[in-house]
Amino acid sequence: MNDDSKSIKDQSIILSMAKRIVNKTLRSVLPTSVDGGSDEHTTRTSKGGFGTILEREYFGIQENFNESVPDFREAGIELKSSPVIKTAKGIKAKERMVLSIINYHSLKDEIFENSSFLKKNARLLVVFYLHEKDKPVKDLKVVLADLWSIPNEDLPVIKKDWEDIKEMVMAGKAHEIHEGMTRYLAACTKGKDSNSLRDQPFSEKKAMQRAFSFKQSYVNSIIQYLQKKENILQQDSIVKQGLPKGYDSFEEIVIERFNPYIGWDVVAIGKKFDFDVNSRAKNINDLLTRRILGVKKRIIEFEKADITLRSITVEANGKIKEHISFPAFRYDEIVKEDDWDTSQIREMFVKRFFFVIYQKDERGIKHLKKVMFWSIPPKDLEEVRKVWSDTKKCIIDGKYPELPKSTDNKVSHVRPHARTARDTITAPDGSKQVKRSFWLNRSYIEKQIGAVPWTLDNR
Repeated sequence: MNDDSKSIKDQSIILSMAKRIVNKTLRSVLPTSVDGGSDEHTTRTSKGGFGTILEREYFGIQENFNESVPDFREAGIELKSSPVIKTAKGIKAKERMVLSIINYHSLKDEIFENSSFLKKNARLLVVFYLHEKDKPVKDLKVVLADLWSIPNEDLPVIKKDWEDIKEMVMAGKAHEIHEGMTRYLAACTKGKDSNSLRDQPFSEKKAMQRAFSFKQSYVNSIIQYLQKKENILQQDSIVKQGLPKGYDSFEEIVIERFNPYIGWDVVAIGKKFDFDVNSRAKNINDLLTRRILGVKKRIIEFEKADITLRSITVEANGKIKEHISFPAFRYDEIVKEDDWDTSQIREMFVKRFFFVIYQKDERGIKHLKKVMFWSIPPKDLEEVRKVWSDTKKCIIDGKYPELPKSTDNKVSHVRPHARTARDTITAPDGSKQVKRSFWLNRSYIEKQIGAVPWTLDNR
């Protein structure tokens, strides 16, 4: 619609164009001459089709391969579109927001403040559209559009994420980068499959092509901010006014808040925070964690970073009773995954955890033992890949009793994840199978958290 969109200097004109399509479809706003053609490259099978039409046919932006120049060059604004899904509580992001391709060779010479990433993505025009399966992308409705800049309180976290990614490149470990190592800004895989490889400057090993991206959880915070719910976010933030001087990340503050209570029994901690630890609440450990962190219900920084809070109780003998579960998978979906690097199972396992670890003494009284942020090491992720591969084979062959057990792999296994034996779903062969999920072995978790038998010396 605009023949020279890159020359638009007035952000109000750009924003006005974006606002004009809210609650409308692209088909309804494009000229008949543009819309009259076929839906080639614009169907549900064309990933990114919506963004391509929005850029080229509505805003008049031609393909921009410059990773340091935003789409609206004169205004300094980058255009990003992203799908959302409807929930009972409103809309939420369907996926991560991919930003710009990482050039491993140029990254090594950059600093964050003048990086190509920041030059391109400091100010975004975000257009969210409602995902509807089987609809041509021109018929998908835009539900939210606005200008957005990285908030001051998030900038130090994103800077640290960027620096952590660069550090891996400088160490010749670009091939070991994974999304669980960062908080808000991730380095997601960007390519057709695991054969989309690139050279890296300090190693002969090829690395997966990757792009900077905002995690799906962080995209949700952008949506909430644009919907004017930022006050809610501030109420449940660990750091309400940005990181204090001298801190590089909110993780340091989290650890610092727990440190004074390491070794305390839970009754003493409860008294400190005027909290009844003897209540019948099933999530008593999580409630206690929130009291220590000074939040009421949500932990906003954890939500933005997609960090999973897990309380672990170690018995007096140094063992834990339960494996750690992940959400149940669908048999028909997992067999369709051809590439491990882009699989949903891998994406689940590379997420970060915050472990709050309690240990029982010889009388059965729980003490706060330690806290730690954790993500699975690359060598152990390879073990999970083997379980994923064996699981696919068992499902394809219909050999469900032979799905990987905890004795088959030192890291992970597959087991039922259902309330009753009647809690089933349909498998590819048409049979009804109990819901199952991937689990981290309890023996593996014991090693990762350094669990040892209780003594007065190691409490």
